[in-house]
Amino acid sequence: MQFNPILKFISHFLLWLIPAFLLWWVSANSIIIPGLRVVVAKTASIWFYREQVQLHAAPGDKWFIRTNLLAKSQPQYGNRHRRWTIDFKPILIYTIGFPLLWAWFLATPQRWIFNQIVGNSIIFLLTALALWLKVFYVVASVMASGATTQYMTNFGMVLPVPNYSVWIVGLMAHIQFLVSFFAGGIAVPLIWYAFNRDFIRVLLLFSTRINHY
Repeated sequence: MQFNPILKFISHFLLWLIPAFLLWWVSANSIIIPGLRVVVAKTASIWFYREQVQLHAAPGDKWFIRTNLLAKSQPQYGNRHRRWTIDFKPILIYTIGFPLLWAWFLATPQRWIFNQIVGNSIIFLLTALALWLKVFYVVASVMASGATTQYMTNFGMVLPVPNYSVWIVGLMAHIQFLVSFFAGGIAVPLIWYAFNRDFIRVLLLFSTRINHY
């Protein structure tokens, strides 16, 4: 008795999910998230170079954003300034696309090493984009809300912050949500399909033959 190839593939995929998620759980905080932070921190600091936005790691499932944006309420005495520092969490959920992609490719017998390298690179870039958009939304929403009207330069000068409209911040929130959903879900089967079209055709062909007989 021959098993349906599609059902066989699905069972292999489900079995590979267990080691894929275990590997993800071990590597996320030590490899994936630190790598993402380097890319997101660099690009965010370039975009917000005047506000001196810096992204730092923190214990647990979060980062924190340090800026030179001045809080409206400042100390009355002394030369100290109160700056905006923003918590950024959760982070782990943004990387859910990695173990799903690993399981898809591990269940496929064709060129899975090459596919894993290229596929993971695509997911990494999509995830980094989603996190960058989140950083942009968090920082820009502070400026758009009126919670800060000034920032301090490295030379000690106090200048007005750039104006971000509320509708732009709201639009970026929706774009960030869509990119996050795409990176963690829809992109995974699309990437797998792009690299395995021949395998899918063979899978469907054999499945049709078995059902016919």
